[in-house]
Amino acid sequence: METNIVSSTWERSVAAHGETELDQRPDKVYLTADPSIARVYAAVWKNPLTNAQGGGAVYEVDVTDGSLEVDPDMASYNCWQADSAVIERVHEASVPHDQEMIEKRLAPIRAEQAQRDQEKALREIVGMLKRNGID
Repeated sequence: METNIVSSTWERSVAAHGETELDQRPDKVYLTADPSIARVYAAVWKNPLTNAQGGGAVYEVDVTDGSLEVDPDMASYNCWQADSAVIERVHEASVPHDQEMIEKRLAPIRAEQAQRDQEKALREIVGMLKRNGID
C-alpha cells in the first residue's frame, strides 16, 4: 500500500503545547527508527474528520522513490522525511493520546533544543560584540 500522507499534526500539536514550532512540510511524510518517537507522532495525530487527537498508527515503511533525507529538526534522533512511503507492516493500529507518555518522551528533545537555542544566542551575542569592537 503506497501512501502520500499529508499531515501537519506534529507542528500543530507541539505549537498547541506552547513549545517551539518545528518546520514540518505538508508535502512530506516523517519517519523515525525510534519506536518511542513513532508512538508520540501517532499519539498527537489529529483526525481530520473529528478533530480528535490520538489514534494514529505506527507503521514499518519503505521509501522506494529515493526521496529519503534527514529531518533537520530531528536529525540527532534518527528521524527522516520523504516524499512518500510504502507501508510494509502495521505495528500498532491505534495509539491513544497519552499526554504523560508524550511529555516524558519529548522532555530530552526539548532540553536539547533549549541548549542549542542558548548556544546559538550566545554565538550571536559574541559575534555582535566582536563586530562592534568589543572583545
